[in-house]
Amino acid sequence: MTHHTARHPELDPQLRAVLEALDSLGGKPMYEGTVEEARALSRMPVDMRDPASLPGLAAVEDITVAGAAGQLRARVHRPSADGARPTVVFFHGGGFVVGDLDTIEPAARDAALACDAVVVTVDYRLAPEHPTPAAALDAVAATRWIADHLPTSAAATCWASPATRPAASFRRSSPRRSATRAGHLPGNCSSTPQSTSRTRTPTRR
Repeated sequence: MTHHTARHPELDPQLRAVLEALDSLGGKPMYEGTVEEARALSRMPVDMRDPASLPGLAAVEDITVAGAAGQLRARVHRPSADGARPTVVFFHGGGFVVGDLDTIEPAARDAALACDAVVVTVDYRLAPEHPTPAAALDAVAATRWIADHLPTSAAATCWASPATRPAASFRRSSPRRSATRAGHLPGNCSSTPQSTSRTRTPTRR
């Protein structure tokens, strides 16, 4: 068994195959390396993939949004050019250390098509350059900016990976924000299980 799978013999066979393929490339586990090595490893699928393999959308646009301490890169994914749709703000995983707009691109496009919603990914600040709670503060600030500035039919909802929880969603029954809630996607879409406790400020984890 390889170092990825030795401690987890119960792994799903398909996941085991992926991890063993990664091990076959050689090198030490991500958790034993430097931050730079971990980020390079997380970018490997981006560097290897064919851009033509990404799901097609009506429009993909790079923008900037307001974070908690300055401007952040973001990317807007529109499944169709016709009609207003809910907006999902999607924050990538990576333990607060790795990940960016490109690493989450396939999942963002899939979500836009599956949910028939506008999906906005945000390049929040990462540790160790920006320790906790910088990422959570950026998530809240960016979601508020998007709710206020991007056209949406009914809601701006935040979908966060485990690394970027807690995160807020803003359902708008008026021009002002009326409620915050974590982890809800529009329509029939579903996310991984996460807390639904109400929160207006991030907590330290």
